[in-house]
Amino acid sequence: LSKEEREIRSAIFKRRCEITEEVFSEVRKKLSKYRQTDDYEKKLISDAEKLKALFESDSAVIYIGEQDKDKLEAIKAVLGDIKAEISKDIKLGGILGICGDMIYDCTLDSRLDKVKTEFIEKSGLQVV
Repeated sequence: LSKEEREIRSAIFKRRCEITEEVFSEVRKKLSKYRQTDDYEKKLISDAEKLKALFESDSAVIYIGEQDKDKLEAIKAVLGDIKAEISKDIKLGGILGICGDMIYDCTLDSRLDKVKTEFIEKSGLQVV
């Protein structure tokens, strides 16, 4: 490739990254607002119930993010003997369950990462 072509590709790549960050910055803001709703708390409780049924083991551990620590007691009430803890690794919200080799990741973090990857692949913003 010529120097000019490399510079053009570099500029396109930079702009694509900027657009992606703009889009997902807005999504993070909307997720932050969603976390303040009753629907979000209901979703956490529903996911905790699913995990309890799935794991059926007191060796499982369910994690929620620090931003959801006010919901920890409600989640513990649903889980019974299953341990629930705060994780600093969950930044956006949601719930993560681990039991032995089984991992049930229902965090907003992982969902957003998946959507972001799909967005980059399907948005037509790729530099070829």
